[in-house]
Amino acid sequence: MTASPPSQMRDRAQRLCETEPAQALKIARHIPDPWSRCQSLSWVGRYWPDAKFIEILQEAAEVAAQASDPYQTVAVSAWPVRALLERGAPATTIARRTLPLARGIENLGGRSEALILLFQATLPYEKALWAPVLDELVIASEPVLNWRQRRNFRSVVQLLLGRDADLAAALAGRVSDEMLRRAADKALKVGAAILPRPFFWRGAQERSQYGVPVPGNRTL
Repeated sequence: MTASPPSQMRDRAQRLCETEPAQALKIARHIPDPWSRCQSLSWVGRYWPDAKFIEILQEAAEVAAQASDPYQTVAVSAWPVRALLERGAPATTIARRTLPLARGIENLGGRSEALILLFQATLPYEKALWAPVLDELVIASEPVLNWRQRRNFRSVVQLLLGRDADLAAALAGRVSDEMLRRAADKALKVGAAILPRPFFWRGAQERSQYGVPVPGNRTL
């Protein structure tokens, strides 16, 4: 019998994580791809019914570290970090261990993408957790070599408007690229704050409400 693709196994684990957590955990642990396995274990840990959730989420973080490159490790670590925070558990150790790896992502567009996931995972929580990620995001914004850097810098300003408006206003002064400065100024003038993306949701209706793409896309 042909093995199911990792994305299909991940989707099945997500569907079962609340109603059949033990089965979801079994599926998650058999996913060969570290990216999808980490996401699946994070879903299982997020909804696990007892204190074992911490052990499962630590396992997810360890799987992230097995990814084939630092982009994948940093980006997908956002899931176990966010799951721990949503469960009221500390995630500082994982975040601090993961963040330095971002400097190893040579493509600045990719580095920015990975960091904005980690930033959104931590932003609703204590500043001591997300401020170091913000610093790395600003560093990754220059020199501007990729359109994703501009998009993500603008998004950071909009995200901060809903969390720390003074810090959002100061971001333009932390970069020298004129296009980045204009993007920040435009976001500030419009004043439209955006919310961090969700990492976990219940069912298709909630996914639609959040505007989350169908699972299977690695930009998730």
